[in-house]
Order: sequence, then C-alpha cells, then structure tokens
Amino acid sequence: MADDVQPGDAGENAVCVSVPGTDADEITGYREASGEGATVIQPVGPAAWSPLYGTLKDRYGIARVLDVAAPSGT
Repeated sequence: MADDVQPGDAGENAVCVSVPGTDADEITGYREASGEGATVIQPVGPAAWSPLYGTLKDRYGIARVLDVAAPSGT
C-alpha cells in the first residue's frame, strides 16, 4: 500500500504498516496491543473516510495506520 505520510511521521525506519479492521473493537484491540511505549500521531477517532482511524509510532519507531473500512457505498 502506498501512503502519503508527512515527513517525520513515517518513523525511524521510514516504514508504515497499515492495519485495517472490520469493526471498532478490532481496531481498538490493535491500538491497545501496539500502544505500550508508542507515540500517538493521530488519536483513534472518526475520519471523513473511515468510521474509526488513527496512527501511532510504536516503540520500535514504526508508524502504524489503524482504520475500520467504511461501509460499501459510502
């Protein structure tokens, strides 16, 4: 997946991992599992393109994009 990450937001390794999910509980679980020692870039919350979206830089310097897929037809 290509991503338009802003300079400095991609982490120390310039790698961004996309973690899509199908519901809020799944994404919240990923956020909690990845969050220890992480820096929040964008808090998990609603976005124009997703009911739930957020980004963080994990303790290894890898950026993670977490989102719930929008329902079909939206």
